[in-house]
Order: sequence, then C-alpha cells, then structure tokens
Amino acid sequence: MTRYNVVYSDSKGEIERKNLLASEVLDYFKSLPWQESFEDCLKTEDAVYDYMFIVYYTDAEQLEQSLDIEIFMDDENKSLNQNISFDVSVWYEKYIMKKVFFGLLGEKKEVKNDSIILENQDTYNTLKCLQSFVHLDSQYLKSLTQ
Repeated sequence: MTRYNVVYSDSKGEIERKNLLASEVLDYFKSLPWQESFEDCLKTEDAVYDYMFIVYYTDAEQLEQSLDIEIFMDDENKSLNQNISFDVSVWYEKYIMKKVFFGLLGEKKEVKNDSIILENQDTYNTLKCLQSFVHLDSQYLKSLTQ
C-alpha cells in the first residue's frame, strides 16, 4: 500500500505530514481553508502567493512522483467576484532505455523527468486530479493533456 507525504504552505508557514494513506491525503486537502486563502490572495498587492499543497511518494521502482496544487491568481483580473481556481502540476520520473554509442554497446536504463501542467483548474477538477494521483491512475492525468 502506497504511503504519501504532504507539504502544505500558506502565509503563516509550512506544515509537513508524512506516511499518510490516500484517504487521509484527500481528507486533509478538503479540510484546508482554500476559500479564505484565495480571498487573502485577492486582497494583497504582492505578486507572490505561497498557498501550495504538495503530495509526493516514491514508487516501487524507487522513482519519485509528486503532485503540486497552487492557488491560481490572474494578477491582471483580480476580483472578489472570481471563483477560486488552481494550478495543478504532476512531476514524475520514469525509466527509459538509452542506446550507448548508437546501440553498438547496448542499452542502459536512465531516469527521465517529465511533467503535466494544468492551469486554471476549478475545485472539482483539482480534486479529481488529486484523487487520480493518490489512486495511482496516471492514465487519467496524462489524458488531460491530450
């Protein structure tokens, strides 16, 4: 059973929780005051917003996988009437086979870093991405970019 580590940061600081089950990650995300954080972002003139939720784990092949959720803010169109939205980024490693000296010396396994970036996602889609990530459904996440 996969265990997850979570880092949540806001204007007050950073909280890290380790060794969580998928259901605990989802409950933690839902319990956070996202709407209040979003309203704080709307009120500030600063260009930096530190409201992030990061989930990460190491898979069976010892490759690191992470999903980052950050409050999305359109600086040019700030309005208290706009709905909360998020940027969702999935960062993952995978093995690829690389030919050594044009294949004459065989192949070797290398780690390749890849990502999926989804901007301006509503709460429903953000939660669906988080659910897919913690339930190890990478196909759903990859299908969002096609």
